[in-house]
Amino acid sequence: MERYAWKATVLPGKLEEYIQRHDNIWPEMKQVLAAAGIRNYTIWNVGNELFKEQFPDEELTPNQEKPDEKKEENDYSIPQA
Repeated sequence: MERYAWKATVLPGKLEEYIQRHDNIWPEMKQVLAAAGIRNYTIWNVGNELFKEQFPDEELTPNQEKPDEKKEENDYSIPQA
């Protein structure tokens, strides 16, 4: 079974905001994740380091694509070397 891993660093002083925003995920975001076949994933933190493990949905239809593997930046991420 394929799986994807991801690592990011939350900017200093932003961890509480990150947790708050992810504890209250918008229904629209849940729909986008489900449409992309992302249903089985876990994100956890150790200090300001974030780790994600994701198992792709094995029941993707031919019209669905697997999640894009390119790194997406947001205001919580510090680019990794």
